[in-house]
Amino acid sequence: MKKECKQILCIMGFMLIGALLGYVVASEQYALLADPEFLRSLAEHNLQVPEPITYLHAILGFIFLFAGIPTGVIIYCHFADKWLNSSAPKVIIAIIIFPIYMMFGVICALPILIYKLFVLIKCRGREP
Repeated sequence: MKKECKQILCIMGFMLIGALLGYVVASEQYALLADPEFLRSLAEHNLQVPEPITYLHAILGFIFLFAGIPTGVIIYCHFADKWLNSSAPKVIIAIIIFPIYMMFGVICALPILIYKLFVLIKCRGREP
């Protein structure tokens, strides 16, 4: 049960960091597009003014991006413990395949978080 609790806290911590960074990025973009000097420099180079990203999209995007990091590590550790025996292939495979596990973690971050919470609650119900 300790392992599930640590994994949940790690994923939620990365989600919180992602939410803060998403907010900072969106607010910085809005501030940049409100700057007349920046708009003038875009016009000088014949560039279009980009449409700003909304706060919701920036925050959600960064939440899932950052939640994918620990989720990918959790998924990799799960598969590595079951299928790989020596430590040398684990390191090589981790370095080569980690971006794939991270993208898989981005997709599965929310379902894995819900599953881990369910397991944690289910285990607590059995304890005296």
